[in-house]
Amino acid sequence: MQGAVYINDGASCLDSAALTLIDSEYDPGFYDETIELTCLIPGQQYYLQIDGADNLIGGIEGYFQIEIIDDGSITSASNDDICATAIDLGTVPNGGTLNPGTTFTNVCATIQTDEPDPGFGLGTDDIDQTVWFTFTPPASGNVTINAFSDGGNNIDLQLAVYYSADGSCNPDQMVPVEHEWDGGGLSWDETVDIPCLDPSVTYYLQVDGSSVTEDLQSGDFTLNIVDDSGSSVAPYNDDICDAGDFGTILNSETLTAQTNDCATVELNEPGIFGYAQQTVWYEFIAPPSGHITIEVDPNSILDFLPEIYLFGTNGTSCDFADLELIDSDVFPNTAIEFILETSCIIPGNTYYIQVDGQSLFGQSGQFDITITDLFPNYAATIEPPNNECINAIPLVVQDESCFVGDGIWDLENYGQPTISLNDPYVQSCNPNGNCGDTWYCFTLPPTGTVLIEGDDDGIGAGSDDSDLTVIAYTGDCSGLIPLDCEMGGGSLLGGDTDVSFEIEAEPGTKVYLQVFDGGGDDHGEDFTLCVSEQCGADNCLFAINMDPNVPYCWNTASATGEDIAGGEPGYDECGDGSAPEHSIYFTFTSECDGGSVLVSLFDIMYEDGNPAYIPCADFTGLPLDGFTFTVFSDSTPCDNDQDDLVY
Repeated sequence: MQGAVYINDGASCLDSAALTLIDSEYDPGFYDETIELTCLIPGQQYYLQIDGADNLIGGIEGYFQIEIIDDGSITSASNDDICATAIDLGTVPNGGTLNPGTTFTNVCATIQTDEPDPGFGLGTDDIDQTVWFTFTPPASGNVTINAFSDGGNNIDLQLAVYYSADGSCNPDQMVPVEHEWDGGGLSWDETVDIPCLDPSVTYYLQVDGSSVTEDLQSGDFTLNIVDDSGSSVAPYNDDICDAGDFGTILNSETLTAQTNDCATVELNEPGIFGYAQQTVWYEFIAPPSGHITIEVDPNSILDFLPEIYLFGTNGTSCDFADLELIDSDVFPNTAIEFILETSCIIPGNTYYIQVDGQSLFGQSGQFDITITDLFPNYAATIEPPNNECINAIPLVVQDESCFVGDGIWDLENYGQPTISLNDPYVQSCNPNGNCGDTWYCFTLPPTGTVLIEGDDDGIGAGSDDSDLTVIAYTGDCSGLIPLDCEMGGGSLLGGDTDVSFEIEAEPGTKVYLQVFDGGGDDHGEDFTLCVSEQCGADNCLFAINMDPNVPYCWNTASATGEDIAGGEPGYDECGDGSAPEHSIYFTFTSECDGGSVLVSLFDIMYEDGNPAYIPCADFTGLPLDGFTFTVFSDSTPCDNDQDDLVY
């Protein structure tokens, strides 16, 4: 047999969606079943579902008896509502122990809507059957809470402590202070040491049973709270609005003898109900370079392993809602060093630093904190002459590619530019950020198609691989229209990748190039640029329109292939049907109906040593892979599904 018990949340028993499963039971290999139910609501109607199992001979249907037995009353929790029924344990006596001398239970307890969940490491369903207590700390503010499972009805205890941000008993205002669960049945009892509590504040203690072992999810327990003596003084910069102020970073600024001992977490603070344990705050104004390091130097890594979080703000006040995480240096990186290097922060803007301790190995301690401008003379450096779009340096459009042809590279230098344009499109072209850009321009040749190339790999003495980023625009400097962009370097694409992309527009159009080093860590280094006319469009969608009796140059040397199977626009080779390796595209419209068109290739030069033109197939019809020339008609261009193969 199989059995299940449901409660009906609706008005009709015919509404299956209103049925909520309470419990079920099925023991394969046994015909009888027993379901034990506790914490049912007196007077509430429940539904019992009986079914047969289809894995036993004769077990899918038959006759049976039902017996429901009252197991007698049990002691149920009376304090499962944080505000309405929480038990007040009173004030912890100075130098003594608050010992209620009572056995408590969480049997039949529930969880409330919006009840705070501290996160004991079991996923989203960390709390199951919670009960609540309140207490007031002693004058020292330092306590130890001990909870002991009752051997007669054991429970795997979990503890969490909160305070209310506005002093009211409102679940939405609860701020976590500390939580403890030894986990996995290692110990059913729990002890949690909590320093630095405020003797004038009421604290809320949440007790739950772990659901790892179902039989230990509810049970009986006792509590006591011990005064650990000592004193508690919160750091001056415990709250973000009291952040330690570095001012404008001019070179290297240090604040010494800092601490996060007795620091707390504020309501809605970044990391609340997560990493944040004992946080302190700092603020500074970004230097002209926008490139800094933040170093936290602990007095002892045995006591304190710092974690560093850098936030920008889109407001003018110290409001958590205005913060945006910019960068961080967290465990396990902080087990090696405690330095956060970041770039592309906006000069003159205010930024906030949150310092916390790693909760497993070193949560609080003393430290020095230093912010260093990595380019302290940046403001005094002369900006590049092409720092703005209106001062773009003209480039010569060459006849051949510089990577695979005989084109000549233009040697350029990033210099130390400022940011002239950093809209969402620019940010999408390089997620490492635009820390300062320079500008170039050229005029599109008669084909209307050019190849833009850039090399940033070890160019010039002392240079390394940078994140060279090039963005092409039409329009004018007061209204730029982006065409395309590409990022080189190794940060996202891996290896020594270079810039190489094709653009197309009306012949004679002026094109602007915005150039920057993503991340801004290669200011003053060299790179090269090359713009060359494309004799034939590498991109099928940019196919060059041909007029009758007008010669057009063509060159496959710098062209790339297309991943036709992957959905890129273009066509497979007409011979063996493979993807093209170096394809270019032209298009024309016939002026006659049913007549003939002569397409001629002349002045052919084979740079790769191919001896001659190879047709789509040999005289036996065997498909060939080589230099091919194909003409076809297509009403839906570039979809690899031509209407008619002409040649």
